[in-house]
Amino acid sequence: MSNNKSNSNDSNNQNSDSVDLIVARLGYIGAIIATLGDGIAAIAAGIALRALEEEMFSESRSEVDQLRQTESVQQQIDFYINELIQIRKMIK
Repeated sequence: MSNNKSNSNDSNNQNSDSVDLIVARLGYIGAIIATLGDGIAAIAAGIALRALEEEMFSESRSEVDQLRQTESVQQQIDFYINELIQIRKMIK
């Protein structure tokens, strides 16, 4: 009987070791998955940041373009006003 008990204890120890090994492996796999998730989150944040920077740069570039167009229109208006002044002087 004592031999039977000894085999049972050995079997329980092996099962316990086996369960501990499985738990450790699952913990390791979980850590790997969490690390991959963090990496994917970091990549997504980088993509979002780049998109925002490009949007802001585009808006800034658009504002500069509008300012240049406004300056160009103002120069044309000034030119035509001066032309009208010259014509008015010629008529008098």
